[in-house]
Formats: sequence, structure tokens, C-alpha cells
Amino acid sequence: MEQPTLEPVMRSRVKLVISLSLILPMHLALVVFLGVELLMVVPRFAMLYADMGSVLPVPTQLVLGVSSFVRQTVWLWAVLTPLALAADMALLVVLHQTGRKALMWFYTGAVAVLAGLMIVAIYGAIYLPMFAVAGDL
Repeated sequence: MEQPTLEPVMRSRVKLVISLSLILPMHLALVVFLGVELLMVVPRFAMLYADMGSVLPVPTQLVLGVSSFVRQTVWLWAVLTPLALAADMALLVVLHQTGRKALMWFYTGAVAVLAGLMIVAIYGAIYLPMFAVAGDL
């Protein structure tokens, strides 16, 4: 009598480990990058714009407000970020194990695109007043 092999199970687990080792560092890097931007970079621009004393565009005010909120509630983000990353990992594992690998990669791509859009929006809002000043010269 032939015994069932574990090869398909092992192959699936190896694929899961490889997939997660590609996806999770990217998600973590995006979270760290956005955190550094909101906690360290944007406040420096806030000081620069405060010294200028000019009226800031609405997108810039919004980014400065979000940055201020994140700095004031950094303890909350220190708790929520690991929970969100754990939920992210759990979702990816469930999608992989239920055979929804295409949805898993779509989710990963959507996270990357949304994070990229957030980064572009932050930089655009932060540099917008500088473009306005340069246009006045």
C-alpha cells in the first residue's frame, strides 16, 4: 500500500514562507517610512512654515494636522502598528492557504499603490507652499 507523500503540503508551506518573506518586509518598510515622515520630516517643515508666517494651502494644513495628531498619540500608534501588521500577516496566510493567491498578490499590490499615493500626497502637500513662493519670485 502506497503512503501519501507530504510533498504537496511542504511545497505549499515553502511557497507561503517565500511569499510572506517578500510581502511582509515591504509592508513593514512602508509603515516605518510613513512613520518617519510624519514624526520627523513633516514637523521640520512645520517649523519652517511657521517662521515664514504665510497662509498655507489646505493640503499642507491637512498633512501638518495629521502629523501633529500622530505625534500627540504616538503611544497609540506604537500599539496599533504591530496589531495591524499581525492582522496583515494573518490575512495573507488565510488568503494563501485558501488558495486565493491571486487575491493575496492583488491585496499586496493595492497596499503598495495606496502607500505610494500617500507618500506622493504627503510630499506634494509639504512642498506646495515652496512652489507658491518660487512662483512669486
